[in-house]
Amino acid sequence: MQGDGPISVLILYSHPLLGEGLVGMLSREPGLVVSAVRMDDVEAVQLALDLAPQVVIAERSQPDRAVEILELVPEALIIDLSLAPGPTFAYRRDEISTLPESVVEAIRQASRRPCTRRQGLAPGPPKAVVRR
Repeated sequence: MQGDGPISVLILYSHPLLGEGLVGMLSREPGLVVSAVRMDDVEAVQLALDLAPQVVIAERSQPDRAVEILELVPEALIIDLSLAPGPTFAYRRDEISTLPESVVEAIRQASRRPCTRRQGLAPGPPKAVVRR
């Protein structure tokens, strides 16, 4: 991700209320350039992803597309959220070598990372957090 300048945010949605609501909320945030595309418009989604947004907020769907999106924009932060109660997930792509020692080192580093999973969250509306 770039350090300076506006942060490009792409919202991929199925439900207009979610997409339009996120656009309205995030567009008011300084330093964010927000666009939105309906997930069923495959050509528009591809064109938007080709622009390499820094953040992609994707409405969780069946099947879950977060991994596919991460493969298409590997430098982006992917925020996967749902209208249903429950957690929102953030994904980043970390590439490692296929050498056994690289896999072992990745496992060791994962065990050193603090757990960011929150326990005891009450069901409620989805929340997306975009770090600036």
